[in-house]
Amino acid sequence: MKLFASILAVVGVLSLPLVAQASVGSTDPVGAPGTSAPKLPNAVSCARVNVCAGATQYNGEAFVSPGLIWRTNFTAALLELYDVNACQVIRTCPAPSAAAPSELTLMNGILYYYDFVTGLLYGIDPNTCQVVYSCNPPGDDLGEGLTNDGTALWKGDGSNLYRFVPTVSGGCQVLGVCPNPVGDAADGLSFCGEHLIMLGYSGNLYEIDPPSCQVLGLCPLNSGAQGNGITSDRTAILYVDDVITNQLDRVDVGCRIPTPAVKQSWGLVKSTYR
Repeated sequence: MKLFASILAVVGVLSLPLVAQASVGSTDPVGAPGTSAPKLPNAVSCARVNVCAGATQYNGEAFVSPGLIWRTNFTAALLELYDVNACQVIRTCPAPSAAAPSELTLMNGILYYYDFVTGLLYGIDPNTCQVVYSCNPPGDDLGEGLTNDGTALWKGDGSNLYRFVPTVSGGCQVLGVCPNPVGDAADGLSFCGEHLIMLGYSGNLYEIDPPSCQVLGLCPLNSGAQGNGITSDRTAILYVDDVITNQLDRVDVGCRIPTPAVKQSWGLVKSTYR
């Protein structure tokens, strides 16, 4: 399936989303795909390198500049500007709606924020904390992950990864779609160079080529849904949070996901994860 094969309908402002649910204390939608994602034999593992310990449950990150990231404090329903070098919060904004505070991305000076229970996306001025627009983004709200490629936003759902843009009328216009890797869905999304990085609920990290929707790299990071948000500096550093230890980690392979060392051909593997 090729990206941009068709232009989907514009999603209206604040139209009723297919609302996901969250179990008490859960940072993931109930019923999110991923536990059935196929596991590869002899896959090259990606490991975590701890950056900051923590006692707070986070559910999303957005890179700002070296040493600074925005994080979603799930428990306190706050968006926090976080100094990675000092491992401390330096300012906060309230999370709009705050039913299930989730993913973040920063594009063209606007902090975009998604809540998977209300199903709504918010654009926030990070200098004033004011909501400058809101819309119902594409998808069924059974996946998370939010990032941008510099000109458009990307979001995951239970079946697909959507590329879309805000419109002057206040809606979200879909520009293209890639299918999820088989049996999985996005728990977190980021970009490294021209490639999309997806953390699945399975715990797998995927490197995806947007024009072809092909999986180019894959490594197991977690045993299931132990992480939430990911973000990167888009060249070398990939950050991931941890819902068990509440710490912030770096992925040891940096910004490129390795090709699995598997017995079957890599062509068959890529076909499996279309």
